[in-house]
Amino acid sequence: MSRLFYYFIRKAEANIFFIVTLVYFLRLYFFEIRPGLIFSLIVLIIWGSFIYRGSTCFKKENILFTIYLLMSIFSGINYLLIQGMDSKLFFYGIQFNVLPMALYLSGMISAKKKDDSILKNIILSNIIIISVGLLLYFLLPDFFINFLYQFAESTFSLTYYKLYPRLMSIFANATSVGTISAVSIPLIFMFYNKYKFNFIYFLGLLSLFLLGAFLSMQRSAWIASFFALIISYIIFILYQEKKFKTNVKLLIFVVIVVIIMYVIPLKQGNVMSFAVERFYSIFNTDVTKRWIYGISVFEQYPFGIGIGRAGHKAIQFDFRGVPDGNYFRIISELGILGILTFLLISTESLINSFKYNPYLFVAICVYLVQAVASNIIDFAYTGSIFWFIIGYSNNLKVNLFKSKCKN
Repeated sequence: MSRLFYYFIRKAEANIFFIVTLVYFLRLYFFEIRPGLIFSLIVLIIWGSFIYRGSTCFKKENILFTIYLLMSIFSGINYLLIQGMDSKLFFYGIQFNVLPMALYLSGMISAKKKDDSILKNIILSNIIIISVGLLLYFLLPDFFINFLYQFAESTFSLTYYKLYPRLMSIFANATSVGTISAVSIPLIFMFYNKYKFNFIYFLGLLSLFLLGAFLSMQRSAWIASFFALIISYIIFILYQEKKFKTNVKLLIFVVIVVIIMYVIPLKQGNVMSFAVERFYSIFNTDVTKRWIYGISVFEQYPFGIGIGRAGHKAIQFDFRGVPDGNYFRIISELGILGILTFLLISTESLINSFKYNPYLFVAICVYLVQAVASNIIDFAYTGSIFWFIIGYSNNLKVNLFKSKCKN
């Protein structure tokens, strides 16, 4: 019985992104389904399996992660038991910020086994999410609007959506769509470089994610996607065996796709004017006010106010505001020690990925750039991808291109 249970846990761990994608898809028809709760239950089981198996992260490459994990948990416990923090805030913080860290351990184990199957599943899940999103956006807008009415209730404005439609897909969240589109760009380059699958298929997937990032109207996703595309292309040129011909084809294709993205006729509202408006508002938004709020919280509480007390869920409890951007959320909740530890973990993963797999270096940069103005690590799906890539990168020991040549 224990072997069978362990087998199912391993399958759930390996396919968690597929499972969560399926649950989000079912929510289109069954509005009462709660994907976040189902994801949390799966991750709790995975955490339990790691503890049961004795999987450890107390090695030098993972010690910073362990410190950050314990810091997050105990900051919440401190305010829960000593300061009288609302228990719901504590559990929200655990659900959205701590539980997804289990994927760090999945990444750690995958890297040590030289197994990229979960990374493949991430890409396949992202393909499904963006493809379904485009289907809803272009062909089934009325069906999707009805879903948004049911899901978002009083916060959904039909007039605003028709004027300024954003690609939200099954998440009903444009921020997550922009993030997974941007991070998929270097991952697609990586798998094409490694496995040499059909070039037309590669170009199709690349255009899918570029279009997904654009239609999300997520400004940080635009910036991250642009640099991800440029840097991934440079890496591609440096390590591609069939250099000149393939590189010229890819360059021409990317130019054509970018042009098409800016002239494509869309019926749903004035998308181009909205895109231009969003672009010019990059450095002139109320996001900066939220940054100032995050800094003011830090000035009052240099060691943080506890996990969960500065996230989006805190709005429900009449807190003054939300410090937009993961860095400002972390410095508010975990203080100076928390933000320094997080930055050290990120820096460590950047150094190791740059050494062994530069495409993962680009993927991490996508997250770190977007985290300036978006709380993308706080969403269950996108946060799990982040922690998986961080855990995978920190434990890499084999160079992607040297291993490819050996094969």
